[in-house]
Amino acid sequence: MASIFLNPIVLSALFGVIGALCRVVIILLEAFRFRKKVYIDGVVLCVATLFSIGAFSGIIFGIAGGAISFLSGYAGMDLMDSYSKAFKGKKVVIG
Repeated sequence: MASIFLNPIVLSALFGVIGALCRVVIILLEAFRFRKKVYIDGVVLCVATLFSIGAFSGIIFGIAGGAISFLSGYAGMDLMDSYSKAFKGKKVVIG
């Protein structure tokens, strides 16, 4: 069981998820600070999305080491936020 955590891919994904978890905590603290309504469905969706983005970006940047995986997991939401702002209000046609 301990050997699975020594796998560099799993370790990189774990560091990415930890970075994403830090981002979730900061987002929730910001929401509570500005007294915004927080819906549990939105929090669950945000956490699931952030964990998957954090794990994926952690694996991609895991070659450079654990610290880079952590930072890429943290910054993964900023990347997705930038994409959502770029396409907000625009009609996107696929196909």
